[in-house]
Amino acid sequence: MYGACAEAKAPAPLIIVSIDAFRADFYDRGLTPNLKALSDAGTHAVIHPSFPSLTFPNHYTLVTGKRPDHHGMVANYMYDASHPADPKDADAAHFTKAKAADGFWWQEAKPVWVSAEQNGIRSGAIFWPGTQAEIDHTRPALFLDYDKTATSNDRVDKLLAWMDLPPEQRPGLSLLYLDEVDVTGHKYGPDSPEIDAAIAEADAAVGRLVSGLKARGIVANIIVVSDHGLTSVSPDRVYIVSDLIGRGGLPADAKADPRYDMIYWGSLGLIRPMPGSEALFDTLTKTHFDHMQCYHRRDIPAHYRYGKNPRVTEIVCIPELGWQVAGLRIDKNLGNHGYDPAYSDMNAIFVAGGPNIRQGAKLKPFDNVDVYDAEMTLLHLKPEPNDGTIAPVKPALRP
Repeated sequence: MYGACAEAKAPAPLIIVSIDAFRADFYDRGLTPNLKALSDAGTHAVIHPSFPSLTFPNHYTLVTGKRPDHHGMVANYMYDASHPADPKDADAAHFTKAKAADGFWWQEAKPVWVSAEQNGIRSGAIFWPGTQAEIDHTRPALFLDYDKTATSNDRVDKLLAWMDLPPEQRPGLSLLYLDEVDVTGHKYGPDSPEIDAAIAEADAAVGRLVSGLKARGIVANIIVVSDHGLTSVSPDRVYIVSDLIGRGGLPADAKADPRYDMIYWGSLGLIRPMPGSEALFDTLTKTHFDHMQCYHRRDIPAHYRYGKNPRVTEIVCIPELGWQVAGLRIDKNLGNHGYDPAYSDMNAIFVAGGPNIRQGAKLKPFDNVDVYDAEMTLLHLKPEPNDGTIAPVKPALRP
């Protein structure tokens, strides 16, 4: 049976930790003794992100079990003409990370913390995307606005401080977001000494969390996941949209092209043609590029499971691994993600341990939509309808 009131025994606290951009094979670099210890006491697997393998879409997938096309967070930046007008924001229809507290963008799915709160399980969140917003009239009991200056240790210490609250005030569900691997990986690439240091930092934070819980006598189920992997990129491997459609007298130093709105760029191109420019982009979709294909939304290949949601733009350009697309220019980063989850460089990690996790359970690689059912099972809650299944994770769960 599901539901907090139906259970004779309350669930053990559940802590979900995300290490942004922790590629699955980073685990094999010998830099993560704390993750290995958690894995040795529980289980470890490779998970496949959902397309596009970007931060906001996959963090919402991990806590709803729905793919981006179904939960509405289709990219880190989006456009939705149905957003109510806002006299304080002329660009209200454009989503950016700075607007993460606007509940409008998150209403197409119910995340695990909302279900927890609505069933009497107190929740707390450190920077997990979506937890700032009111969703289904609900927010986590404890949450923080994102602060990029907060170190991994700062974040762990805040969560542990919540564990020092009186028992009735402590979160039964906690979500912790660590982003140093992602920040460093974009700047220096996945094969740099800098990212090795970031991997070690994230692992040390996991160790700090485990030690802090032990010191407090708190026995919790811990799930450590990543949202996606990371691959090497170069400013020499970029398609520039304004060049592809002909610059048409556009100045060399132009900051925008009036013929289209570039909603997202990099590993994925989301493009809104402006009225009168549709034919240019129709031609773009019919052009063969050696390392990229552009599609009308309706024609995106089925294996991406992407394009039904109206927030997906009319034109979508999908580069091959390591290639990028941009409107007029692109940042000179050395690492990126967002590509087809079929590429192994996009693989993510799943590590779990705790009283309800079987030690030594062998799990085959599985899709990240399947993590949600495991979360809800550990909380003794009935999952919302979703795109995943408990089957791949069930061998690792004990009553």
